[in-house]
Amino acid sequence: MKDVADDLALIVRNAIAYIKELERKIHELKREAEPVQEPVAWAWETSHELAPQDAFSWVQTAIHKMPLYTAPPQRKPLTEEEIERITSNLMTSGDGYLRFSVSLLDFARAIEAALKERNA
Repeated sequence: MKDVADDLALIVRNAIAYIKELERKIHELKREAEPVQEPVAWAWETSHELAPQDAFSWVQTAIHKMPLYTAPPQRKPLTEEEIERITSNLMTSGDGYLRFSVSLLDFARAIEAALKERNA
């Protein structure tokens, strides 16, 4: 009975480690998916004492260290109906017959194209 309990404990520990690794990878993928934004200008941190032409710079300098950003682009996700339409288009060939195998790469590219078209 002790062997079974030890085996189950090992399985649980491995499952927990696997879940933590998946969560880490998901977090990493989400971070990579976020758009990277470059500063549009730089400000002097004590700029309230300066004239506007001296408080800001288009390039980072020794005194202009605070980055300034524009608002991030707003992206709309696809609706369930749009995803179902994409799936349906992939699953049928040009002659209307059902395709039995669609690669994940084809599906990812179709989703990517639809998002690019929608958010353009």
